[in-house]
Amino acid sequence: MELKKLGPYVFLGGFIIALLVGLAGQNLDPDTYALFLGILGVLGLVVGFVNITDKEVVAFLVAVIALLQVQTSLTVLTSLPVMVDVLPFVTAIVAALVIFLLPAAFVVALKTIYDLAGERAFETVEGKVFGKKRR
Repeated sequence: MELKKLGPYVFLGGFIIALLVGLAGQNLDPDTYALFLGILGVLGLVVGFVNITDKEVVAFLVAVIALLQVQTSLTVLTSLPVMVDVLPFVTAIVAALVIFLLPAAFVVALKTIYDLAGERAFETVEGKVFGKKRR
């Protein structure tokens, strides 16, 4: 199977694993929990390399930033005496999703930085500086 066709399945698998780890994470032993978090990180790297196209970069990075903000807000809510029974599970699910999507965002951001700055660097190497030919 071609890697591009495998991408959506990797994302779906990572998403489901993140949900399950978030729900069951408190009941798992630390080694198993760490193993699943490692798997989520590797799946996130695959998603970053395979799934996100140039047209989707901005939307993907904004969505990851929004998810990070949600995680920060949930951390503040845990200090309040509201939804005491549900909040730990929601916080754990969001944390697992962040662990899954952060490596993808890192890869996408680096690819974008390379696309933006790398072209300029190669123009300079080829004898051009800031888009103008050297004399």
